[in-house]
Amino acid sequence: MNKKLSNKSKQRLSIAFRILVSTGILAFLFWRIEWREVPQHIQGADYRYIIAALLATKLAIFISAYKWHILSKSTSNVTFVESLRWYYIGFFFSNFLPGSISGDVPRAYYASKKIGMTNAIASITVERVFAGIALVITAVIGFVVISGAGEYAHHVWLLAGIFAVLYLLLFNNYIIGLLTRRLGKSVRDFYKTVETYKTRKYLLTKLLLASLAFQVCFVWITDLLFRALGIEVNFLYQLGFVAVISAMTMIPISMNGLGVREGTYAYFFATVGIAESISITVSLLFYLSVLICTSIGGIIWISEKKIDIGQLKSKNVAEM
Repeated sequence: MNKKLSNKSKQRLSIAFRILVSTGILAFLFWRIEWREVPQHIQGADYRYIIAALLATKLAIFISAYKWHILSKSTSNVTFVESLRWYYIGFFFSNFLPGSISGDVPRAYYASKKIGMTNAIASITVERVFAGIALVITAVIGFVVISGAGEYAHHVWLLAGIFAVLYLLLFNNYIIGLLTRRLGKSVRDFYKTVETYKTRKYLLTKLLLASLAFQVCFVWITDLLFRALGIEVNFLYQLGFVAVISAMTMIPISMNGLGVREGTYAYFFATVGIAESISITVSLLFYLSVLICTSIGGIIWISEKKIDIGQLKSKNVAEM
């Protein structure tokens, strides 16, 4: 009982800390730019571009669900609609949980009912690693192609280093051998599933291409939002900046990257002459766009809960 209370207290403290980080960064940013500038920018926005950004967000969600579906259907009989439903649930929860990858937990939970927990975790992990590889590729294209982008090289190397380590942990035979010998059955089962992906080069190529398409679509949303505010930013710069920003919002120190995302938008885009108030407005519009487009995940989650309750009642009646 005391252990449960202790865990709950830790969770509450963790959430309180992340809320404090998000609100603290946002408060500092609004103080720095004069917060009244944000609603002024929104009021003067071209709403045709905002509508286009919402549609692009929907497209990004579909691409993201598809890249996970490539993996989940390879080991189980899963339809794209099912993958999309679970993805929406994950996205919905990630709007309110720490870090931008926190929605993976509910996604794995609901997917596990159909494909098993090992397959669910393995498919999500591999999908995330390839998303990371796509981040590095787009960052390299963005920063390296532009003349004089050497000042950003350390960001690219940091990203590349992190995802190279993750890739080795998943696919290097020597490391896999060490881990499977020393760790338990669940880890061995996990690597067995990963091994089935490793031997299917066509599947992994498709996954990488879908991950790159998602990343470009993700940047396109930012581009549309800048255009809504009457600003044009070199798309190559956006490829690099958004890749690094996305990686930083994965760190679970804030509520779904809120505050961290706005701060990094302001920092990076200021280096190419964009006013901080514009960048912060774009970041907040981006967050609202994702929030609106993923809100359907809450409805899907409620329907899944009703199915669970219905199945439980049927089971109890059958046992009686």
